[in-house]
Amino acid sequence: MRCGQIKRKLSAFFDHELSESEEIIVDEHLKECEGCQSNMKELGELCDIFVRIPDISVPFYFRTRLMQKINAPTEVSLSFIEKFRRAVLPVAAAMAVILSLVLGNYIGENLYTIFAGSSISENDSVEVLDFALNSFPEGSLSDIYQNVLNGEKSE
Repeated sequence: MRCGQIKRKLSAFFDHELSESEEIIVDEHLKECEGCQSNMKELGELCDIFVRIPDISVPFYFRTRLMQKINAPTEVSLSFIEKFRRAVLPVAAAMAVILSLVLGNYIGENLYTIFAGSSISENDSVEVLDFALNSFPEGSLSDIYQNVLNGEKSE
């Protein structure tokens, strides 16, 4: 094995967590390689330092509080731009709907008065509809509808 592979296994070797065959390979490599021996020595010194650190006593309720904080639902804080977007988007959509209704009503009233005049009878409304549907080609849906309005049979 190469030194890089051995270095990744040194901690497991130190803790006797490797299989027998891997321990033998690492042990033989350590006998020959001074760089890996140095790394193993540093690992041993580091473990000695950890052993000398005194245990810290924590309050009896520490674990309970910690688990409560871990399990508590987290509140997602939105950025100003995200809050603004979430507030403006529905308002803009509602305004677009209202604007389209108002403009549609306005345009519809104006077109109706242009084509039909101020006094509208049933025959006049048929003429307006006839005028609107007249520009479509023969055999189209509007042509069939126009024939139905005029009382003609469609073929």
